[in-house]
Amino acid sequence: MARGFFYPSGEVHVEIEQQLTDLMAADSGWPSGLAPLMQVCLTAFKNADPEDLEAEYIRLFGPAAKAPLIETAYGNAYRLLGKAANLSDISGFYLAFGVKPGQGGSHRESLPEDHLAMELEFMSLL
Repeated sequence: MARGFFYPSGEVHVEIEQQLTDLMAADSGWPSGLAPLMQVCLTAFKNADPEDLEAEYIRLFGPAAKAPLIETAYGNAYRLLGKAANLSDISGFYLAFGVKPGQGGSHRESLPEDHLAMELEFMSLL
C-alpha cells in the first residue's frame, strides 16, 4: 500500500506494476469476484500514461493538496507544541525500531517522517 502513495516516478511506477503482477500471479484464493476487479486495476495501471499519473498525484497530494499525505498537515488543536511535537513522536517510534527515514531508495529520501507512505512502511515492519 505504501508504494501507492509515493510520487509515481518511473522507478515507483515499475515497482508498483511488478508488485501488482506478482500479486495477481500468486494463487492466494481470491474472494469471489475480487480477482477480476484486481485484473481490471492491473490492466488500467499498465495502460495509464505516466504523465497523467504524475499530474493527478500533484492535483490530489501536491502543494495545494486536496488530500494531504502529511499527517501534521491536518493539525491538532489539542497539542500545545504542534507539528514539532508530532514529528518528534513519530521520529522516536522510528528510532525505537531502528528505522532511518530518508534511506533505502531515492523516492524515500525526500519524504518527511509523517508522510503516509513512510508511516505505512513502518507499520509493515511492526
